[in-house]
Amino acid sequence: MPKLSIICPCYNHEKYIDDFLLSFVNQTEKDIELIIVDDFSTDNTLNIIKTYDDSRIILIQNTYNMGINATIKKGILACSSSIFAICASDDILFPEYAKTVINFFNTNLDIHIFFTSIQDIDANGKVINNIRTIQNNLTKYQILEKLFLFNFIPAPGSAFRKASVLKSTSIPAGLFQLQDYHFHIEMLLHYDFYTHQSPLIYYRITNNSVSINSSYLTVLRSEIEHEYILDLYYSIESVELLKLIFKNNPVFDKFGEPIQKTIPFFVCIIAIESYDNKNALWGYKSLIKYYSDKDNQQLLFDLYKFQFKDYINESKFIPDIHNHKKIHYIRKKRKLVSILAVISIIINLILLLYINI
Repeated sequence: MPKLSIICPCYNHEKYIDDFLLSFVNQTEKDIELIIVDDFSTDNTLNIIKTYDDSRIILIQNTYNMGINATIKKGILACSSSIFAICASDDILFPEYAKTVINFFNTNLDIHIFFTSIQDIDANGKVINNIRTIQNNLTKYQILEKLFLFNFIPAPGSAFRKASVLKSTSIPAGLFQLQDYHFHIEMLLHYDFYTHQSPLIYYRITNNSVSINSSYLTVLRSEIEHEYILDLYYSIESVELLKLIFKNNPVFDKFGEPIQKTIPFFVCIIAIESYDNKNALWGYKSLIKYYSDKDNQQLLFDLYKFQFKDYINESKFIPDIHNHKKIHYIRKKRKLVSILAVISIIINLILLLYINI
């Protein structure tokens, strides 16, 4: 059994896969394996991988394009070690990466999650003066509170205990934009973590990735997937965990002590009153679902004197929908299309008049 399995989901990275493979071969720790799961690449990626004659490199080929989460899950199930890491095929491992991860897990048996700082590089491998890390004095509950609003954890090079992942994560195949965000929250809800403060991964930023991440459809998809992320908090079953994550939130002063059946209610209110548009909209939609249950209505009144007028009053915390950038953008496009349509009609009328003359 190797000391560490490195899982590499791969798709159309012919320009960068060689750099990644060389960084694996050049690891100072040799008792490791690399599981590459190719997600039906259509370029020269597979041919480059097959030039490496190394028994530690295992290639799995998807028979169709399955997506990042299904690909990662296939790699997890195939790995031989009790510890695995996830690295993209366009990133580069520092030579001491594997050794550092293995030594940490062997000496910290109560930790199940390993995050590392990352160093940005450009498309040509040139180092960008930017290191991403997690503040080292944050507890996992403080991190979970921050993750309720946005994702800030650098994902490349994250490592985990395999048994813990299989026990506690769902790895839904439909997620794409925020798949690591969802994965990390699921793990942090159950286990402790560690962050290596000095970088162990070069994270590649290309012009293509920048344009994709800033596209309108990507932003929209991220907002939709963010609702799926918030459902993880809605499903929390422990009152103690809820209060540890949101211990400084004024919701507990406002309503009082939660019980297990009212955890979803508290999460909805926290989301609505976060003054974050996407959270507030999700919170109110989820509150509709929760409050529509007759038993929940009675429970909220009995415990907190929460009535329908209070339910309606929560809508005041939702940011002005007319100022929502996405809707403003759509309205501008519609207005432009309408103007162009009118201009087109006028031009056609003029042409018809000209022809008749």
